[in-house]
Formats: sequence, C-alpha cells, structure tokens
Amino acid sequence: MATVFDVADYFIAASHKRGNSELTILRLHKLIYFAQLWSYLAFDRPLFDAEMQAWEYGPVFPAVQTKYSPHSDCPIDTEPVDLDYSKFTNEEITLLFDVDQYYKTQSTWLLVEKSHCKGSPWEKAYKPGVLHTVIPEKYIRDVCKSKKNVNIPRISKKLPGIMKVSVPKRNANGVALLPREVFED
Repeated sequence: MATVFDVADYFIAASHKRGNSELTILRLHKLIYFAQLWSYLAFDRPLFDAEMQAWEYGPVFPAVQTKYSPHSDCPIDTEPVDLDYSKFTNEEITLLFDVDQYYKTQSTWLLVEKSHCKGSPWEKAYKPGVLHTVIPEKYIRDVCKSKKNVNIPRISKKLPGIMKVSVPKRNANGVALLPREVFED
C-alpha cells in the first residue's frame, strides 16, 4: 500500500511537470483528501493509511503538514524524489491522474469549499475552536456508501469509464507509462 507521502509526491511531481508553481500545502491536503475519497468510492478501500484531522480550512494530514510546514502559505518548491510507481496499482495511478486532471483548474478555495460540503467527513468531525480533531475512517466510509451526500461532481458516473480508458501500461520493469501531457520532459 502506498503512503500518504507517496500520494503527496505524485501531486507535487504532477504540479512541477506542468510548470505550476501554485501548489501550496493547503491545496496539497485537499488533493490528497479527494484522492482518498475517490479511492473509497472506486475501490471501497483507502489509497493509503494515515491520520486525517479536521482543521479550520478542511482536512489535514498531520504527517504531510509536518513535512511541508516550512512552506506555510507559499508554493511548495521542493522537488520530489523519483517517484516509485510500483507502490501503486495501475488503477491507483489512474485514480491519481484523474483526481489531478479533474481538480487542476479549480481554485484552492473552491477545493476548500468542496471539502466543507454538508455531510462531508470534515463537516461531521470539525468542531470550531477545537484543534486536531481526528476524522474517523468510519465517517469517510459512511459518506462514500451514501454517495448522495458527497459533493464530488459526477464521480459515481465519471470514474469507472475513465478507469477503463486510461489505465496506463507498464514497461518491462513494471513502471507505469503515464500520459505525456502530464509528465512530458
């Protein structure tokens, strides 16, 4: 199973390859959060195992926050290590690609708003003025089982079709061959 850092590295690499210098830690948390939700919706399991907390501006992964906190509100300028795609299945790579493609044009503040939607795991766990409230996995599972309460546009219709079309092929070493438009040198 991939770690939360593997997922973070994926989004950082995708952002750098696009020449996008606007990936902040706030946006990174939201992308990781949505990847985790999409994984529960698509596979009925987590993409990674890591504690998630309900902070004022949405879900936060403390381990990621600690690693990237020096960046604060500034764009993350750290180059990730070479990504080890063998930590992901083809379906997980497709899911990460789809999450990145779907949200790449949406503002960070729109992602915050979407993470705060009524009935979301964050909304169920967040208590104003209380710091570091854990979002239980049960909240995520419950919301994803009742897809009608999740404000993720067209995920239940869109994801299965995308996965059938865009599952990347692997080279002889088992490394995923990803679409050029995202990872072209």
